[in-house]
Order: sequence, then structure tokens, then C-alpha cells
Amino acid sequence: MPKRTSASVPSAVEPFYAAIVNLTERVCGEHLNEEYAELAQHLTATLARKRPSPILRGRPEIWACGILYALGTVNFLFDKSQTPHIRADDLCAVLGVSVSSGANKAGQIRDMFHMSQMDPHWCLPSMVDQNPLIWILQVNGLMVDIRHMPREVQEIAYKKGLIPYIPADRAKVEKETEAADAKVLARRGRNTDLEKPRCGLCGKTKNLTKTKCCGQWICDDEDQYVLFSYARNSCNRNHDRYTLCSYHHNEGHTGDWKTCQKCREDFESEIYVYYGTNEYNFEKLENPPDYEPTRCAKCNQVIVLSEGGYSMRAGEYYCANCSY
Repeated sequence: MPKRTSASVPSAVEPFYAAIVNLTERVCGEHLNEEYAELAQHLTATLARKRPSPILRGRPEIWACGILYALGTVNFLFDKSQTPHIRADDLCAVLGVSVSSGANKAGQIRDMFHMSQMDPHWCLPSMVDQNPLIWILQVNGLMVDIRHMPREVQEIAYKKGLIPYIPADRAKVEKETEAADAKVLARRGRNTDLEKPRCGLCGKTKNLTKTKCCGQWICDDEDQYVLFSYARNSCNRNHDRYTLCSYHHNEGHTGDWKTCQKCREDFESEIYVYYGTNEYNFEKLENPPDYEPTRCAKCNQVIVLSEGGYSMRAGEYYCANCSY
């Protein structure tokens, strides 16, 4: 039966854990699904709690690739008949890892936890019903499919933690779920506007496109910007020019922009925080670093770098008044 572990990890390992999870969640959001993201998080947490934790050494990208590669092997991710499906080399390429490095790390993880295909401990929830290793149990010395046994036998197996749920109750639950889904769809049918894509920044539903960096719906309105006007009237341009998300993509950096060290090094702290937390972001930087305000080298007035109206000479900033 699939086990679900706590996501709590030792504080000393938490930065390494967070870096890996950020990568697995990005890949799962773009190429896999929420089930893989959750399972990857649990596997990362399990690795983080080992003593000593192996994730303290090695690149987060390689660990993220190895974790998803190992889970993909268990759940037939590389079989094109499955949904979702991705090729092993494509999975490695998404994370900027060589196939040999990804496969080797996955092999280490599988050996560490004795993982095999259809492993009940690391099976996707949606594949539980199809996994015979979960339901074939020994009853009175005989191997049987517990789903075909009387309810009282199923209840005993469930109380012992041998199966994830009582199969006899499954049909009833599925019917109730289908009925609830039908009601939701009926309500949506009366208000189809709810299903329209919207700009994630302003909420408009017309003339939309998707961002190249994060695939979010946004207004296709860059033509409204007047050159050298410095206006902020274009959602598309604002996200493209004033966010770490877009910068990270345009510079070809790998991994998640929220944990990208290259992005961190490319900007002063004040601008880095602004680009990561302003209203042009779909996601905002969590726990942004503290920084001292920038001051004019001549009059000591505070300068807000994101607002402009200052000059810079010999590495020092001057407010608009002192610039003249």
C-alpha cells in the first residue's frame, strides 16, 4: 500500500530539500501532474530525514532528476501508452542533467529504498486500482485478490493496514463523487464565463496569449506601449521586463527562478527583491532577502531604484536633484 510520509525535515537539511522540491514541482507542473509532484515531495523528505542525508552532497538538479526518474520507473512514466508520459532523456534534458547522471542517481535511490516497478510503497494514487501487488494477499495459506473476497475479510485487511481502502465501499464513493462533479458542471454550464481563460495580472478575458517563461495567460498588449514613454500599461511587457521569472527564462538559466543563484548574483538586493515581489509576478519570491535602502551619495536622500529618476557615477547613486 502506498505510504505517505510527513514533509517535515531537519532544519539543517531544509534548504537542500526546498531546492530539490522547487525543481520537481516545476517539472511536474509543466510535464507531469500533481500526483508525481506530491510523491516526489515525500520521497525528497524521506531522503532528507536519512542520517546522514545524502542530499547534502550533489547538485539539486541531479537529485530532482533522480527522484522523478526513480518514481517514473516504478509507475511506467516512460511507457508512451501511459498518461502522463515523458521519455527518460527528455526528463533529464528538462532539468539540464545528462542521461547517465540521471539514471545513475535514480538507480542509487531505487537501491536505497528497494524500489521496483509497481512498488506498492511508491505507487501513484491513480494506479492503485490497477496494481495487483497491493491487492494480492495471503489468506489461509492461499494467494487471493482481496477485492474478490467477502467484505469482512476486506475489513480485516484494511484494519491491519494491508490495503488502502475497503474495495466494497469504492463503488459507492465513486458514484457520490460523480454526482457531485455533475452538479459542478451543471452550474458551470449556466455561467460559461467562469471557464474562460483570464489574464493572471488584470483579469481580462480577451486578446490573450501565454508567457514564454511560465506559460501563464496574459494580455497580448505589448503593441499598446509607446517607445520611450516608460508607461506600465502593458501586462505582457511588464511581466517580460520587470520580473525575475522572465529574466531567468530569457537568460537561459536552469531550475526554478525562485532559487536561482545566477539570478541572485545578477542584481543588487533591492532590485532583486523588487523583480521577485512586484505586482507583475504570477508567483512571488518567498522570504526575500533584507537590504539597506539606497541613498544619494551627495545628500543622503533615499533612492528607490525601481522607480528610476537617479543617476550613477563611479559606482555611487545620485538622486535627480543632485544629478544636475
